[in-house]
Amino acid sequence: MMSPLLRSPLLALVLTACAAPAFACSCARRPDAPLPPFVVEAQVLSVTSANGAVTATLRVRQVIKGAVGRRVTVRTNASSAACGVSFRTGEIRRIGFGGRDGAYSANLCQQLSLPPRR
Repeated sequence: MMSPLLRSPLLALVLTACAAPAFACSCARRPDAPLPPFVVEAQVLSVTSANGAVTATLRVRQVIKGAVGRRVTVRTNASSAACGVSFRTGEIRRIGFGGRDGAYSANLCQQLSLPPRR
């Protein structure tokens, strides 16, 4: 039988070894940061969530940078701690994203350099 003095340090060691690492989104805001490859003003038509990812379907109202269709689908992480972008159905917003061939993704850091809405 293990003594109580050994049990506490052993338990602490096991819990520390099993702990998952903490992740946080970290973006440095720079005034000279380039815009993402695509920037649009769009209305969020729908938002779905599965397997830690969010998919937003957007109706493009204005293309600010890049060439995209009138409707785009953008994926992002579900958690803002993982730099995910929050979308609400019906909102109109500016969104910056990257990708190609219709496979677009956005992260929180890309949103920092966007010009304000007028």
